[in-house]
Amino acid sequence: TSSIATKPTIGCGVGSNPLIFIYTEVGIIAPQANRSFLSGYISNDLILPFQFSKKSQENEYSKLKGLPLWLVGYTRMFETGQALDYGVEFEMPVKDDKSLQFELRDYMTFANPTQHNIVLRIGWVISVPD
Repeated sequence: TSSIATKPTIGCGVGSNPLIFIYTEVGIIAPQANRSFLSGYISNDLILPFQFSKKSQENEYSKLKGLPLWLVGYTRMFETGQALDYGVEFEMPVKDDKSLQFELRDYMTFANPTQHNIVLRIGWVISVPD
């Protein structure tokens, strides 16, 4: 019902996999809240493959490239409130250390009112050697 809900939203973030199957991201998104045009966010997600293969059982996230993945997590949008985020992800390898990532994600925001923000995210992933 808010005017902001009818506008396209863009965002920019940077993330890391501190642990296998865990993804943490910080960034900004705008427009997002009625109180502010710009909102910072921090997101923590659990990422799991649709199906485990022998490669993924080696416990190396890099072996999961090319497989569709489930993701579910918690996002704190500093101007909007907290959100449960969930969706699907596909990482398409481009080179050994680079890939293109596509996500379809729903941020179910617990604000006044509760709202769903359906997002198509496209990202460039660079794998850093150990």
